[in-house]
Amino acid sequence: MSMYRTVPPDSEYPRVRGKTLVRIVGGVLEVDSIDRMTKSFAAIPRRTGHLEAAWNEWLPVWYQANRRMFKEQGPGWAPLSGNQGSNNPRGWYGRWKRGAYPGKTILRREDFLYRSLTRRGSRYSIAQIGARTLRLGTSLAYSRILEEGSRSMPARPHVLVTAGAFEVLSRITLAHILAAPELKGGRRR
Repeated sequence: MSMYRTVPPDSEYPRVRGKTLVRIVGGVLEVDSIDRMTKSFAAIPRRTGHLEAAWNEWLPVWYQANRRMFKEQGPGWAPLSGNQGSNNPRGWYGRWKRGAYPGKTILRREDFLYRSLTRRGSRYSIAQIGARTLRLGTSLAYSRILEEGSRSMPARPHVLVTAGAFEVLSRITLAHILAAPELKGGRRR
C-alpha cells in the first residue's frame, strides 16, 4: 500500500493529463510537480477569458433565488403602508392594493417586475452575457425607485445576489476554469 493518497478524480483540485497535481500525505498537502502547477496557474488569464458557459449554467440559480426572494417578500422588505406593522399604518396604498389586487404580495401588483427578474427572455428582463461580463436585472424604470426607496416609501432591494447564489456561481466558474483543455491534457486552440 502506497503512503500517498491521491486526491479523488472528481475533486476540484487541478489535474494535468489525468495526473493529480496534489497529494495528501499524513494530513499534509504535498505538491507533486511545481512545474506543471506553475504552467497551469500561468494559463488562468486565458482560461477566464470565455466564461459564457459558466454564466449560462448559473442563470437558473439566480432566477430561482429571485423567485424565493419574492415568495419570502424580500430580505427585510417593509410592509406596505396601511398594513399592520408598517411605519405608516394609516397610509392608503396597502388597503387599496388588497382591494384592487387581492392576493398580490409586495412588489407584485401586475408582475412585470417579478417576471423580469425570474424568467430569462421575459419582457423587461436584462440578461446580457459576455466573455467576461454578466449583466442581469430589469429595464423597468420604476425598479430603481423601489430598489432605493424615496421620502415616502422605504427601500425594497430586489436586484441582488444572495450569498448562496454567489457561492454556486463561484463553484460553477471554478469548474469551468479547471475543465479547460490545458488541465485535461488537451491542446490550446
